[in-house]
Amino acid sequence: SYVEPERCVPMKTEFFESGKRLRKVLTSDPEQVKAVGKNWIPHRMVMADVVQGTSTEFEVEAIDVEAKIHRKTFTEAYLAQGN
Repeated sequence: SYVEPERCVPMKTEFFESGKRLRKVLTSDPEQVKAVGKNWIPHRMVMADVVQGTSTEFEVEAIDVEAKIHRKTFTEAYLAQGN
């Protein structure tokens, strides 16, 4: 991952398959990084599949950085349920 140090925002993340082959690249649009409270959030990102030549765009329309999430949400057992 390549992180912009001033705002601590990942601007580019590379994902590799086994065999160390680059598969996907997630990039954040620097002009779409916005302050939400004390946090900097990328509001537009693109995930490119370099093998298939496809891409998916993500756009944040609303976000709640103060949302309360129960700790069990991140346990292995809870995530295995597919909720």
